[in-house]
Amino acid sequence: MINGMMLIHGDCGDAVAQVGGFVKPLGISMVSTNSDGQDNQPAAAAMAAHSELAFALVLDSDAPPPDPAHDSCNGLSFDLGYCVGRLGLERVFVLQPRASQPFTDRHGIAHLPLDAAGGWQLQLARHLKRGGIEIDLNKLC
Repeated sequence: MINGMMLIHGDCGDAVAQVGGFVKPLGISMVSTNSDGQDNQPAAAAMAAHSELAFALVLDSDAPPPDPAHDSCNGLSFDLGYCVGRLGLERVFVLQPRASQPFTDRHGIAHLPLDAAGGWQLQLARHLKRGGIEIDLNKLC
């Protein structure tokens, strides 16, 4: 069954644990890789090794660009582009721990703040469903 998710992150503090804590009860397998080169396996190789991955979530710790039409170049750019090319635009999502507003960049990739109130969870769940990932939110109770 193709129901896995690649989590690509940099130095995001406890954001990785927050995402894992949300995804695990939903029954979605998750492969995590650090884009800062701290993992032995880069995101492209990890994705190639795991055929069950149908979705990519990128945790971008950089502040969002002031103008979404001018994307900033950061360490996650290659991984993000690879995931979009491999999975399609509808199966890639970006969470930004330091962002204040949601936006869609000029490439059509959704960016959402990782807010303390947990609003990102419903948005991620919706994006997973639109991407064809079967989830049951009742498992979160």
